[in-house]
Amino acid sequence: MYYEVNGDFRLTTKVNSEPVNRYDQAGLMVRFSSNSWLKTSVEYIPDGHSKLGVVVTNQGYSDWSSQEFLEEQNSLYYRITRREDNYYVDYSLDGL
Repeated sequence: MYYEVNGDFRLTTKVNSEPVNRYDQAGLMVRFSSNSWLKTSVEYIPDGHSKLGVVVTNQGYSDWSSQEFLEEQNSLYYRITRREDNYYVDYSLDGL
């Protein structure tokens, strides 16, 4: 599902997932073009700690920030906020 949005926005959604395979993930994505986008998700690692992260890709170059995700959660709230030219990415377990 996608929406076209102009200007500032805040998108919050609850994502339910049942990962099975290494690197399975579910989350949110903002696509500016086919070469520029950002996404946030939890990447499933079955034999270790999964990774909560954000990837920003611009013209073929990517920057990935991540941290170990120690929760045993199949649902997670993600929020992406745009204020002018800045994007903020948050997550929570309870939607607050």
